[in-house]
Amino acid sequence: MNKEPAAKLEEKVREQAIQIDRISTTLDVLLERRDREKAEIYAMIATNIKKKVLPYIERMTNESLSERCNTYLNIIKSNLEQIVSLRTNIKSLSAHDLTPTEMHIIELVKQGKRSKEIADLLN
Repeated sequence: MNKEPAAKLEEKVREQAIQIDRISTTLDVLLERRDREKAEIYAMIATNIKKKVLPYIERMTNESLSERCNTYLNIIKSNLEQIVSLRTNIKSLSAHDLTPTEMHIIELVKQGKRSKEIADLLN
């Protein structure tokens, strides 16, 4: 009498374990597909930046621009190169909770600007 309900319960547990395994496999496949799609999208964006944006920035660097414009152009170029080369990690940037102005100052310091030049550029 007690064996029949226990056997039924064991069968239900086995069925649920099989279902959980199938769901887990399906989720793994979906996550893998999502990761591949993200990588493909990133590669497409990086290629477009390299082919459609950076060449024009290079051309602009050969133009006679003001020092301020050259600084901004160098920052834009540097940021785009970082995006293309995956050196920029969005999580690490947001983890620092830096304001846009602080990020701008960091970029100016990376460009080798002195405090006075940074102050002038930021008005």
